[in-house]
Amino acid sequence: MAMTITTDETYQAPPLPAFAQEIMAAGGLMNDVAKTKGLVA
Repeated sequence: MAMTITTDETYQAPPLPAFAQEIMAAGGLMNDVAKTKGLVA
């Protein structure tokens, strides 16, 4: 769901795919790659 701050309108959207959610959870693409490659403890 997205909401505009100027009009308080909300919009529904389908959820992001699992891989995109994992990238976001890792803090971004570079962090996700480092985690996947075992470069981060």
